[in-house]
Amino acid sequence: MDRVTTLIYTEDLENISFVQECKSNGLNCISIIDARSAVYVATGISAQNQSKVAVCVNAGNASRSAFSGMTEAFYRKLPVALVTVGKKLDYTRELNDAVVGHYTALNYDDVLELLNGKFPMHIELLVENPEYEKKECDALQMVLSSVLDKNTYLYISPGIKKSEVQYMGKVVYGGMPDCYEGAMANVLGASLARIRKKYIGLITEDEFIHDINTLGNINMNDLICYIVVSQEKNKMIIDYATAMKFETCEVKNDCLKPDDMKRLVLSKNKGLLVLYKEG
Repeated sequence: MDRVTTLIYTEDLENISFVQECKSNGLNCISIIDARSAVYVATGISAQNQSKVAVCVNAGNASRSAFSGMTEAFYRKLPVALVTVGKKLDYTRELNDAVVGHYTALNYDDVLELLNGKFPMHIELLVENPEYEKKECDALQMVLSSVLDKNTYLYISPGIKKSEVQYMGKVVYGGMPDCYEGAMANVLGASLARIRKKYIGLITEDEFIHDINTLGNINMNDLICYIVVSQEKNKMIIDYATAMKFETCEVKNDCLKPDDMKRLVLSKNKGLLVLYKEG
């Protein structure tokens, strides 16, 4: 079988040297938003083209999402290589039953050489883990602190930079560092206790996309409001929330008004607000 000609990678790894070298060396490089989908995209390409495919994901918690896809590759005997980027892996043994071989590499050339081996395989690319950039939204948090009261619950995700403001209600700084999964589901879970009148989740666009299926959960209720911080206007977020019967609103960072915020966030209906910066 020929060499690997296709690389599937999660978009948070866009700027790392390994992905850039793959591009400069002529590989067909395909960016995927959701790490849970990456290996399944690779298995589909591999099965269709009868070709070797590499998948590149962060070695942090998100890479656990690759397990089920690699299990499929193993039992279908598909030549898929999982490349995890970073030094935070603590579960390599768990992949043993889904790969033929487990290897370590330090750079692009090392990975290229290993891709001549038996598939499916797992390669740890031992470079520093890419850092997740926390989203700054000080103005939003200041407005929220003036709107929320002691009967509200606010979940601030790991992707949001904390502001030095005081809230009257319950505030939870939740989630696993450098991990996009679970932010929206956390708010949904808290709301099921029905202790407070409103449950607000302050999350990033990436966290929304990785947990987007939460909007359609059968337990979704009118106590919930999500506030999504986005770098630019993203029509998909509003369209999906509208389809799920959410009351929605978009606002630019410099156009925040307490009355508008209060009307949506404390509405009797489930809501979603997108805060974005143009550019």
